[in-house]
Amino acid sequence: MVRRVVAGLGIGALVVGGLVVGCESGSTDAPVAVSLEGGVQKGPFVLGSSISVSPLNEKANPTGQTFLTQTTNDKGEFAVDSAALGPVSIQGEGFYFDEVKGSLSVSQLTLRALYLVENAGPQNAFLNLITHLTYARVRKLVLGGSTFPAAILQAEKELRSEFAITPADFDPGAQGIQMNLLGGDTPANRYLLAASAVLLQAAGSDAGLQELANTIATNLEEAGKLSASSKQKLMAGLLALDAKAVMANLQKRLDDLGSAAVVPDIERVLDTDQDGVVDASCPRTANPQQDDTDGDTNGDACDACPMFACADAGQAEVCQFSQPQSPYCYVPCGDTHVVMIQGAPCPGSATCDKEGAFCREACDPLKPKCPTENACTFIGDGTLPGGFACVPPYQGPFLTEGKNPGSTLVCGPGLQMTIHPVDKYPPMTFACRAVCDLTAPGCAAGTCTSFKELNVGFSNVSDVPDAVGVCIP
Repeated sequence: MVRRVVAGLGIGALVVGGLVVGCESGSTDAPVAVSLEGGVQKGPFVLGSSISVSPLNEKANPTGQTFLTQTTNDKGEFAVDSAALGPVSIQGEGFYFDEVKGSLSVSQLTLRALYLVENAGPQNAFLNLITHLTYARVRKLVLGGSTFPAAILQAEKELRSEFAITPADFDPGAQGIQMNLLGGDTPANRYLLAASAVLLQAAGSDAGLQELANTIATNLEEAGKLSASSKQKLMAGLLALDAKAVMANLQKRLDDLGSAAVVPDIERVLDTDQDGVVDASCPRTANPQQDDTDGDTNGDACDACPMFACADAGQAEVCQFSQPQSPYCYVPCGDTHVVMIQGAPCPGSATCDKEGAFCREACDPLKPKCPTENACTFIGDGTLPGGFACVPPYQGPFLTEGKNPGSTLVCGPGLQMTIHPVDKYPPMTFACRAVCDLTAPGCAAGTCTSFKELNVGFSNVSDVPDAVGVCIP
């Protein structure tokens, strides 16, 4: 049930900083019925938070009347019935949901907002950090001769410019008094949640938030500019903010409250890397041209494989040796491993690489049954029985027998890399050699030599079957 307070607001009142400004003084029109509903949000204030509505005079000072009510739920919603046109000052005080930490605040917060009642009937007004931070500046501009709408427009534009958490040309398309965290995923609501989260991250604590918010409001009052120290704090908050965690925390809170409201996507307004483009494309690396060659919405500047995109958004990309010709897609395997290779699920015989790189299918080098173009290759990491697995080429074509592989670790099908003693098996330390069976030796050229003997430097080489050999010229 909505609790209402009937407020007889004086005609000609001016509300500043949580105020409503802008009707003609001296009017003798009879009072009209105004139903003011709204909310107070940092995150949403909790049930029972105090709300006061005060008419202001032409000097933007309180007339002495104050009408009190409370929020009616944990969504920060309130309602007040009044009987006047003109500006009013609205103030909210209470505990709130901290979307950075994902919990209720331990300190109370006071927010103010200005609202201009221009018509009779139902209307909405929302108190938030945008209205609070521009409070003193709006009052200064109005007392300097500006109209209320012009003062709001200028003060909020100055705030966005000084905050510098969005691209410079960003326009929320709504005034702070209209921004609502529970109002859906709109540019205005994204900006409100983004600014609120950055400010709280910069403040570091509930008590620090009130101090920082009031300091910024005072900074802006005279000329719409922030101090260097305030800017530094905001930038530190922006860089430290975990946008996805903020949205997840608010989503959980709304779910707990039974709200179906859509959480605003703050990555679509934040510009963390200050490259003039929102974070949704490339959040932590400057990418002003927003090049996205593979079209995966991850800008080239921060894309592990800029020439290759995974089909599944839940997968991540890996390019071995920074070569875009050899991409892999993977998803977590256990705590740190992977369970996908080349975009397809690993077979049931696959074992996770304990280093977290890939998942590989075990194979028998004497009877390999690997996918086309894959080689049954020895993996010296101790993760597979025998150490052999089906592995595709890491870069370009497979290496062939006798070619120095350099940094490449994969030879072609039917070949194995050997690291043999130069003094015993010249001329190369590294070489790709044909696989042979020591129990039935047969090499087109050379001698079938024990793989274990040739690769004593590998870990788990002792697991290699005794029959496995390679042809040495």
